[in-house]
Amino acid sequence: MASKNKLNKDEMEKLLLNLLRGATNNDLDFIDKKLFDQKMITRNEFYQLRGTANNVYMRIMDTVRIMLGKSEDTINKFGELLFSRQTKPDLFIPKQGNNTQSAEKVTFPLRYEMNKSPHGIAAIFKQELFDNGPSRPGTTKDTEKLSALFTTLNYEVQVHSSLTKAGILWEITKYSKVTNHDYYDSFICVFLCHGMRELEPNKDSDHSATFIQARDGELDQKLIYDHFTSKNCPSLSDKPKIFFIEACRGASLTNITDFKSDLFRSCAIQSELSNYLIAFASPCNNASIWDDEEGSWFIQNLVEEFASSYKNNDVQSMLTDVKRRVLERVIHDQQGKAKAQQSIVLDGLQKLMYFTS
Repeated sequence: MASKNKLNKDEMEKLLLNLLRGATNNDLDFIDKKLFDQKMITRNEFYQLRGTANNVYMRIMDTVRIMLGKSEDTINKFGELLFSRQTKPDLFIPKQGNNTQSAEKVTFPLRYEMNKSPHGIAAIFKQELFDNGPSRPGTTKDTEKLSALFTTLNYEVQVHSSLTKAGILWEITKYSKVTNHDYYDSFICVFLCHGMRELEPNKDSDHSATFIQARDGELDQKLIYDHFTSKNCPSLSDKPKIFFIEACRGASLTNITDFKSDLFRSCAIQSELSNYLIAFASPCNNASIWDDEEGSWFIQNLVEEFASSYKNNDVQSMLTDVKRRVLERVIHDQQGKAKAQQSIVLDGLQKLMYFTS
């Protein structure tokens, strides 16, 4: 007989968020360690949670998102741990001053509204041909797969082929200044292209000085992102803006034995890019692998994961699985060393994003 106390996912999410309400970074440090010590989370998940230590809100949301992906038994143990915080405050480091009182006033919105049809525009920039460089085989296959996926996800797909720098900026400007996103829930933009990374001293943001290749030269990605801030595109204010960048950002691949746990976390994102999510096929100075016939590893795995999981899972969770899928694919160099590609996600979303209402 089914338990009458069994909650659905949304109800469980709300309950866990309420139990975490008012937690400080010290509280969350304690929770992370408890979860890891009791084998409720993996080492990679532990470092992922510690990777957002400068943002209490994001840590709480990431903790709940990760735990909702666990078994019912593990979720129940997690709930018991959080409930003990409510009944036995001495388990946690005491809060100072009025932190608790002010934190109690914070509300935690669960998810973005995705009620409109279509949900938004999915713009695909298919940069296959270049004036002064080799073409990019496999781009057509990636475009076909993404177009089919976004149609299934209820987006209006618009494809732009081999544009110049001016052509790309013109289309981006139209999306930010002409398109009325009041009729949509979100915006998706994909670049399939060559790319490069120009290292700058004293710069540690993963998306600074990152360029994509237009047909006639390099284009700084920041020029693209800036078009969709709340100031420059008010109709997308507080709505998710998703960018997928399938491009090399260097020439290297990482030895399997060199991977460190901190490489798996989502990177911090600048505050002006709130409600953005930017997923790169590879980190700075690393290559992205593609097949002339089947397309790129990143897009292949993204399409497979989203197509199979979008009805039940949020975008952030699915991208975690995409990163795992990409990392599990291995090639060997001429010396026989195993090499792998890792994907990077810059997550500035303020809520969970589902493709279902």
